[in-house]
Parts: sequence; C-alpha cells; structure tokens
Amino acid sequence: MKPVRFKRLGRTALFGAIITCLVIIADNRGWLAPMERLLYDARALSCQFFSPPATDRIVHVDIDDAALEANGAWPWPRSVLASIIDEITNAGASVILLDIFFPEPQPPTYNPLPDATFEQVEHDAILADSFRRTDRLVLPMSLTMGETASPLEQAVSELLREDLEAEQSLVVQRLRRTDARADLAVEVERVWTRARERAAYERIVDLSGYETMDLADLRRALLPRTDPSISGSPLIRLLQRQHRKALANRAVAALSRQPDPSLAAMSPLMAATGEQASLAEFAAAARYCGFVDYLPFSDGVLRSVPLWVEHRGRLVPQAGFALACATLGVDANDPRQVSLAENQIVLRPASAEPIVVPVSVVRTRLGRRGMFFDVPWFGGRRWESMYGSDEQGRAKRHISINAPRELWLKRQRAARNNLAADEAATALLRGFLGDPEAAAEIERQPAPADDYAARASRIEHILNEAAAFYDGYKALAPGELEEDDRRFVSAYEALSQVRKSTPALMREVESLSGDLRRELRGKAVIIGMVATGSMDVVNTSLHPRCPGPVVHGVIANGLLSGHVWRRAPAWVTPLATLTFGLLATAATAFLPPWRALASAGVLGGGYLLMNGLVLFDYGDIILGIAGPATAVALSWAGCTLFRFIAEAAERTRITSRFQCYVDPALVEYVVDNPDLVRLEAHRQELTVVFVDLAGFTSLSEVLREEAVPILSEFMGTMVPIIRRHRGYVNKFLGDGIMFFFNAFRPNPRHAADAAEAVLEMRQALEVLNQRLRQQALPTLSMRAGINTGDVILGDAGPPEASDFTALGDAVNFAARLESANKPFGTSVLMGQRTANLIREEFLLSPIGRLQVAGKREWVEVFELIVPVQQASDLQVFYSRMAAKIVEAYQAGKFEQCLSICESLPPELRELKLFSSYASWCRQHIKSPPVDFAGQITLVDK
Repeated sequence: MKPVRFKRLGRTALFGAIITCLVIIADNRGWLAPMERLLYDARALSCQFFSPPATDRIVHVDIDDAALEANGAWPWPRSVLASIIDEITNAGASVILLDIFFPEPQPPTYNPLPDATFEQVEHDAILADSFRRTDRLVLPMSLTMGETASPLEQAVSELLREDLEAEQSLVVQRLRRTDARADLAVEVERVWTRARERAAYERIVDLSGYETMDLADLRRALLPRTDPSISGSPLIRLLQRQHRKALANRAVAALSRQPDPSLAAMSPLMAATGEQASLAEFAAAARYCGFVDYLPFSDGVLRSVPLWVEHRGRLVPQAGFALACATLGVDANDPRQVSLAENQIVLRPASAEPIVVPVSVVRTRLGRRGMFFDVPWFGGRRWESMYGSDEQGRAKRHISINAPRELWLKRQRAARNNLAADEAATALLRGFLGDPEAAAEIERQPAPADDYAARASRIEHILNEAAAFYDGYKALAPGELEEDDRRFVSAYEALSQVRKSTPALMREVESLSGDLRRELRGKAVIIGMVATGSMDVVNTSLHPRCPGPVVHGVIANGLLSGHVWRRAPAWVTPLATLTFGLLATAATAFLPPWRALASAGVLGGGYLLMNGLVLFDYGDIILGIAGPATAVALSWAGCTLFRFIAEAAERTRITSRFQCYVDPALVEYVVDNPDLVRLEAHRQELTVVFVDLAGFTSLSEVLREEAVPILSEFMGTMVPIIRRHRGYVNKFLGDGIMFFFNAFRPNPRHAADAAEAVLEMRQALEVLNQRLRQQALPTLSMRAGINTGDVILGDAGPPEASDFTALGDAVNFAARLESANKPFGTSVLMGQRTANLIREEFLLSPIGRLQVAGKREWVEVFELIVPVQQASDLQVFYSRMAAKIVEAYQAGKFEQCLSICESLPPELRELKLFSSYASWCRQHIKSPPVDFAGQITLVDK
C-alpha cells in the first residue's frame, strides 16, 4: 500500500511543480498583468501605515469652481494670471509650476481712460514680464508619447514636404502608384490635416533663418504660388501657426538638456512624436520647462511616469521632477548636478546629501523604455485631502486661486484710492489752500501707489486746513455754489472718503498678504486647473479622476520627502513564485484536504501581508504579488483537483460495481456520505408505486423460458424511465416493480414525477406490445398503484445483510391499489394524498371510497388518466360522469346513480367500472345496506 501512496504523492508534487513553472512563464509574458495591476492599486491604497508624512514644501494654488464662478469662464485674460503670479511671487514662493499652456497669442484689449482715450492692454507682454519677475518658473510642455504616425500619414507628409501647396487629389494620384486600395482617397482625407501640419512644421524647421523671418518672407519661401492678397488663406494661417510652434519649441529647447554620452548604453527613453509649447516669448521669460503628459497603462490607470523624455534630440524632464529639482536648487540640465543611469537618477544639491531616485525599464507598446518612475501615491480616495485637513475640514496644501486674486484686487483698489487722494490733495493745495509748491512736490515725487502710510499725515493736514472752507460751502444752498466751489467740495469729500476707507482696506490687504505669505513663503507652488469638468484629469491607483496638477505634486513630494518606491530585481519575483508554489504543493500533497487548504491560506495570506506591509509599506520595495499568490492558489487547487480526480476514479470504479446490484441513487448517496455506517430508519413522506404486468402469466405459459428475455426487456425499458423521473427502484417482484420518490434528495414534485413516470411506462409498454403482435403473441398490460404518505425509510435487517427499503401502511396501500385495478377495470389507481398533490397537472377520475381487506378505514381512490393539457373530450367526459356516479353512490342515491350509469353511451356503459357501479346500485335498491358510508369493500388482497 505504501508504494502506491508514495507514487500518488510523487505525481501530485510533480503536478504542482509543473503548475508553478507555468505560472512563472505566464507572469513573465504579462498574462498576469491585469491581476498585478489590481493588487498594485490595492497596496497603494491600503498599505500606508509606515509612509512618511508628506512634505510641507509644496502648495497647490487651484483654479477651482469657486474661482471660475468669481472670475468668469476659462480662459481668463493673461494679465489677470500675471497679477496672480505677481502676488504669489511677492508672497515668497520659491518656485512656481504653471500647468497652463499658451500656444496662441491673446489679442490686446483696450481700457477707456478719463480723457476719452483708450489704453491698450498687451496681455501676453504683461504675463511675460510677470514670468521674468518670478525668475524661477517652470513652464509646461505637452509631448505626445507612444503614438506614431501611420505609414499612410507619413507618406502623405513626405509628398507635402516636397510641395506644401499640392492639392489633395494630386497627392492621391501619386500615392496610387504604390497603393491600389479602393478607399485611398477617403483614407488620405482622414490623415490630411495632420500630415500637412507635420509637413509645414518640418519645412519651417529645415529653413535656415526661420527665427527672424516674418510671415511674408516665410510665405515667399514655402508658398510661392499662394496669392498673398487672399484674405484668410488656410495655407497662410497654417504657416503662421506652425511658425509660432517652431519658435516656441526652439525657445523651450533652450530650457531642456543635451543628451549625455552615457545614455547610449542605456535602454532608450520614450520619444515624443508630437509637441505643444507656449509662445516663444513665454519660454524666453521662463527659467525651467517640464512635460506634463502621462502614459497610462493599458487599463487606463496611471501608475508610473517617465522622468525624462527625448524630444527632437533634446531631453525634457517631467514637470513634477523639474519642480522638485528647482526647489532643491538643482539644475536638471547640468549633468554634474543630475546624473542619469539605467536604474537611478542622482540629484546632488549643493548643501545636502545626494538624493537617489530609483527608475526602471518598462515594457511599452514601442518596446522596452527606460527612466520610468513609480508614482508614490499617498492619502485616500479623495485627492483633495491627500495632505490632510485642518480643524474646519479644509484641505491642507490647497488654496484657491481666488486668494491671490482677491489680494490683488484689494491692492489695486487701495492703489486707486491712493492715486485719487494725490489728485484731490493736489487740487486742494493748488487751488484753495494757496500752496502750489507742495502740490508740485506731490507730482514730482509721488509716493508708491500702494503706500497709504506715506500719505496719511499729508491727507490729515490738508483736510484740517480745508475744513473751515468746506463747512462754509456746505452751509450754502447748492445753487449758491460757483463751479470752483463745487470742485473744492468734490475734492475735499474725495480726500475724506480716502481717509475713511483706505486704512481699513490696507489692513485687509496686509491681512490677506500675511495669510498668503504664511502659506507660500519658501514653498514650491503648483498652479493648475482642478475645476469640475476639467479635461486635465487622469485615472490613478487611488483616484478615478485626479487632476493633472495633483499628480505633479505627488511626484515632487516623493522626491522632496524621500518617499520613493524601488522595484526589486527582476529575478526575485520568479524565485518567490517558485518558493511559494512548491510550499503550497508540498502542503497539498502531504496534508489532509482541510489542513492543506489552511496551509495554502496561510501561505497566500502571509505572502500578501509580507509583500504589502513589510516590503511595500515599510521597505518601499515593489515586488511582484500576482505570481506568488497565483502559484499558491493554483498549486493548491490543481493538486487538490489531481487528488480528487484520482480518488474519484477509484470511487467510480467501486460505484460502477455496486450499481449492478442496487439503484445508482442509493450508491451515490452512500458514496457522498461515507461516514454513514447504516442508513438509519426515519419517517419521511414518499410517493410509493407498485407496477405489475397483467397477462404475463399467459405469455409465459406460451413461451416458457423464452418469456424471460421479454421480461428483461420490459424491466430494461422501465427502469431508465423511473430513474429519469428521479425515482428509486427498490425491488423487482417477479413481473412487477416497487419504486418510490423523494427518498434521498428533497423533491417537492415527487407525486407528479411518479405520475409522469407511470404514464411514460405505459406508453413504452405499447411499443413492446407492437412487437408482440407482430410475432402473434399475447400482449401485455400494466397495472399500477400510487400512494403518498409517511413511511419508515432506512436499512432493515442485520448489519451484515441489511436491505434499504420503505415500510408502513402507505407502502401496503400502494400494493393494494395495484391489485385493485383488476376489479375496477382500471390501470392506474392512486390514493387521496397523491391526488391532492397532482390534481392541478393531471386529469383524474374518482373511483370511490375503497376499503381494502384488513383495513377498517376507507380511502378515496382516484384513477390517473393523462396530463391535463393532453386530455381528450371523451376522457374529460369520462371523468365527469365518473364523478357524478361516485357522488350519487356515496350519497346513497342508488336510483339516480343507476340512471346515470344506464344513460351513458354504450362504449362507456360497458366499462367494468360503470357496470360494477350499476350492479351495486341494483343490489342496494333490492336490499338496502346497513351503516352504508359509500364505501366499496374489497375482500381479496
């Protein structure tokens, strides 16, 4: 026995090892990537117990819903943004990342002046000046990554580079020389716009001196056949746009990095196939640049980003990385301060230890690409509260852009008040107080517009000096004042209003300015759109819709706080998969099933906890989790299944042997319940059926021993029918069968199943009779008794020779019903309980109150005819007449009963059932019965 057992264990262990190796292969080929991503996201969300606190050096200035409601729909005038950036700069922000693009110039606007002229507002120039004042501003750049132009688009672009003015039909004609597809014109139409933009851009960049060319020179060089007098020419507008784009990209390139010679030995970086930059004047005014695009995984979730991307021969950093470098005082474009390697980036701040940033090589649609950084997410499901909340529930490190905007508006209001005060003071000094030299001094050396303190004493002095004049003028009626008097009153009241309102306004400015300084001094500021409906959102491991500026902040936070995730070496995950898969295999092979399951659960759960809490959370190490977890689960499941199959094969062999002797239902029940030594007797409701062949004795007298095959055929036909209707064949009684329903599995339709089985058996018997007729042999008929009731079900007899059977009055009565068919001339009789259960589905005919031999009580008995939906009119009429006859007989109305019997059609009147009732009625009319209850007593069993 032991060799067999060890052989089975060895096969199980080998099977588990094969499963483990297959899991390693599947994981290596990326087939477990969806599961790995889900578990990655689960770790990022749930495993943050040991994560360090977020840095306090980053603040988000959000363009939120409140800002849009207060300042109008986006985009705002760029002069408004300039004022906001100036306030942020004045508040002491160390670096500003402006996650907003300005690819097109903004037309100037004109503000009316008091002298009926207009002041031209050059919004772009104002914003560029603000950038220069900021000095440490990171300008965003949009790069298209991972997408390449189709071969057709490239071909169209090449043809257009030769001639930008070529018609679309001519390009299609040239392409047909090598491309014969029927829908070529439609496909060219689809890529035409992109191909022409690409061709125009490349022609401009190839053109020497394009930086200093104006539009006319550019048109003459690239569009010689285009009439310059055509207003709004699409080609000229295209040239103008692409010229601006080329200038912008050239200016941004000056902010990017030259490739290092050491990069040649590394995995290639992601290459940008398209770009969008802000206007050249903005790039020239900025200090740094960074791309703000993301490359989500195939499921649309952002988990890692490239920190450097190649763009037209230059290296562009990610915006959050550029922000962190600027905050640390590191020049990202200087190889001595930021060195790049295959698996790490090293930052070398001047006054701190080097910072090692782990990066990895990942598999993308374009192959393996380097410099990818796993975004170290923190916080919960709400990005607004990633940095925590204050006592009022407001998100920390997030302020609305309304704050600097409101400060600037109040500062401008105070400045306008101060200038109005200067104008009123000058008017009063020169015209009424007789001090023109003081008025000239104010005009020669005006105080700063926002400095009320420098004006306060002068305003107070002038108002005191002019108070007597003002009181005198105010005492006069309005019609008595001269024009000069009215100007005096107006100037005095204006100066008085300034003295009244401006100090409070300046206190508000100082308060708001102090609040902003406390929030922003020395901080890296990220300005970006977070309002509802913003298109700049990404799906991350924590947030289904996370604003892009927030992601930049998470990346910068990781670098500034040192909370970065490192990927374990590539060989560690397969080793872990092999180890845990083999451990699960050993547990399943050598332990009982429940212990094996517990062991697999401990292995899988332990690995999940170790990976999530110890390695990922505490150690900041990313190690594959799907492979080992899958290996444990599949090794346990596969080996368990292998063991069960082997045991099932053995059970099937034993079962097939015993099914030759007993009903398969009993065998299956015993196999499913191996702990049962005996099937203990218990009370249960069953539907019991006895069937018997009428006429088989005559047939056996004719055929003798040759009748046995016919009986075997009968049994072989009927037994499958019984089992198909969930019946249990209990005994073969010569040419009869005892079977019952509802024995092993609960069956609420046990009575209906019994009726259906008997009716189908009767139909099958007719097929057998047809063959007997063809052989000129006597035919057979079948009688059946069906009864439902509580019986004693279980093993009967000694343990060494027990028999599973049903005992009780209900069983005996079913047998009596089978034999009662003979005196009534029926074929299927059933008791009251059975009839109650199936009368909605089957057509039944009442037989009467039957009192069998040996019983004092009578029972209502019914004949089973056919299913209700199959009943013919004659059968329905038969049932109805039987009901009337039985009702009259049981009521003692013998003359009425006899009359009904005699009125029946001849084919019914001659039936044994009705002729018997007619005979009994005549007898009772002649000799009325005593203690009659409508019963029919059968003397024979």
